[in-house]
Amino acid sequence: MTIIRPYQAGDEVGIAEAHRQSIAVLCKSDYTPAQIADWGGARITPERYLKSIKENGERFYVLDDAGKIGGFAGWYGEEIQGFYLHPDYAGRGWGRKLFLVAEADYWQSTEHSTCTIISTITAKGFYERVGFKVISPYVRTFRSGVSLDCWKMQKERPV
Repeated sequence: MTIIRPYQAGDEVGIAEAHRQSIAVLCKSDYTPAQIADWGGARITPERYLKSIKENGERFYVLDDAGKIGGFAGWYGEEIQGFYLHPDYAGRGWGRKLFLVAEADYWQSTEHSTCTIISTITAKGFYERVGFKVISPYVRTFRSGVSLDCWKMQKERPV
């Protein structure tokens, strides 16, 4: 049975794997092999998610398919920090369902008037379909110096 639920201890391993696979497979037509390798490589660790939960209060929702993590969406502050779907679940409607659960939690848990996201080229159309608008181009640069062309996007609080 496939469900969407809040993060539980131990999910961080599956979250990291879904994150890496999403980048490696779904984003490969929009970014170079060097960008994919750096972005989806060693910097993605289960410990990174645990640290964000502890230090930032980041809230995660996961797509749980009988114990396999098929994707995640996380937010803290005024921004959805991450939304990645394992390629096995792409194109089946699960991504939209997962994202909308996390977004609903954002709106219910904050008083912010907007929600921001930094979108990859790959995900820009998805975010537009769920109501986000492009604010500006954005370049995400990693410590290694590798950079990704992205989009800063924003959505107004629903009335």
